[in-house]
Amino acid sequence: MVAMDGGIVSAVGGGVRRRSMRATIVGLLAVVVLAGSCSVPLLDDSANESTPADDPTGDDGQPADETAEGTDAGGTGTGGVGPLDRRPATCPFDVETVTEVECGVVTLPGGGEDPDFTVEIMFARFAATGEADAVEPDPVVFLHGGPGGRAVEDAPWIYDDVVAPHIASRDVILYDQRGGGRSTPELRCSSADLVSIRARAEAGTATRMVLAMEGALEECARRRFESGEIDPTAYSTIANVRDLVGLLAALDVDEYNIHGLSYGSRLAQAVLRDAPDGVRSVVLSGVYPTDVSPFHHVPATMETALDHIFVGCLADPDCGEALSDPWASFEALVADLDRKPTWVQGAPGRSEITPEVFDGDRFLAAVHGTLYARDGAGSITDLLIDVEAGDRSRLRRLADHSVGRPESLLTSLLVVCADEMAFPADRDDLIRPERQFLAEWVDPVGLLGANTPRYCDALGVDWPADGQDDPVTWEVPTLILAGAADPITPARWARLVADRLPRARLVVNPASTHDADSGWCASAALR
Repeated sequence: MVAMDGGIVSAVGGGVRRRSMRATIVGLLAVVVLAGSCSVPLLDDSANESTPADDPTGDDGQPADETAEGTDAGGTGTGGVGPLDRRPATCPFDVETVTEVECGVVTLPGGGEDPDFTVEIMFARFAATGEADAVEPDPVVFLHGGPGGRAVEDAPWIYDDVVAPHIASRDVILYDQRGGGRSTPELRCSSADLVSIRARAEAGTATRMVLAMEGALEECARRRFESGEIDPTAYSTIANVRDLVGLLAALDVDEYNIHGLSYGSRLAQAVLRDAPDGVRSVVLSGVYPTDVSPFHHVPATMETALDHIFVGCLADPDCGEALSDPWASFEALVADLDRKPTWVQGAPGRSEITPEVFDGDRFLAAVHGTLYARDGAGSITDLLIDVEAGDRSRLRRLADHSVGRPESLLTSLLVVCADEMAFPADRDDLIRPERQFLAEWVDPVGLLGANTPRYCDALGVDWPADGQDDPVTWEVPTLILAGAADPITPARWARLVADRLPRARLVVNPASTHDADSGWCASAALR
């Protein structure tokens, strides 16, 4: 899940009219907003001297022994029990493409209502590349997004953004949170996964697909929960905190630094609330505050992101001339797709994955997904310019790439429901009256939107209230990265967290969306 103010315009394609406008707008705003912001130390050692642990382990910061079976680390500080087993595992990527790395699996108590339930957490520990006397003992631990995402298998793709900025002086640990990636038990709900694909690709209204998703989740809950195959009460952010503490105990890590992205930023806040011992510094990107509900906010945050992009377009002479009223063009395209859904089955040039019907709801969902990366966000104005000129090839390509699903839809729901269902969620009223078409958008597979409470109810679990909606504060040095055109967590959320932390620095990148920890500026800030 998961962050904020500037301009993104791009030219994908040739022609003088569509020259690279992104460089013009983003370059201008970057000079104004980010001057002097790209040199932020991860850890101010002089201001945060480490305190020896009560029971030091003598960890030298190097990878632990390959086996530590039967290890019992005692209490975790969150009411859990230490790791039950640790064993080596084959890395699910080509280790020759990265630095020296150790992969393994740690077995941990599962929690929940079943005392015999356990989880296996897959990890990859990348060894620091610096000289021995320059390597610090406190590694960086990456908390991936989702919930239900993954990190270990994606290591080669996230290496430059997540590992490289830290690896000269510290080990970097990636792991898959319970129920996601290579960690087990795997939480698949095949019927709900199928509905999520059909919602993008097949004919049928979004509202009908919402009902289909509810039915699929009810069926999945009966099959997997009532049989005892899965303990649904064992999945939450609180459980993920316990897993992190248990994993670090198994790896003999006493002190560490956190890099949390998207949902990982929310998990990081919970760590600082429930188990802060040993945390030396924090990096948050795409910030999702603990005291903000994910329900109902998506249309308004997408409006903020599009506003940012369209303002940048109008500030550029070429883009402004070609697209005099971006919002009017955008709304007109949504209305046109609702009146005349396009790319029905059998249309010339339709690929195997192109939706049979690409209507307004599906278009908005595709735009929302495209906005997660700056390159995709930069293509939105070009798409509108092309459509007004009668060229829909770029729109067709957007449809071609709009089919997808979460890594683990069921894990995502279980964690979100456990975190949020006990607390009221007010409808977000930030959408401007003239843009109510956004408020009417229905996304059947949007798991951070207004349909989520219905999906939580369909699972039939009694979600307890654990005080997880309280704001969290801490004293350790913190760097917060935000993208001005992020469609899921706006910059104001990042500022909300930064303003209550005494040792936080906020960097809002006008050229970023949800990928605020990606690119040269973020890398420079992290080094």
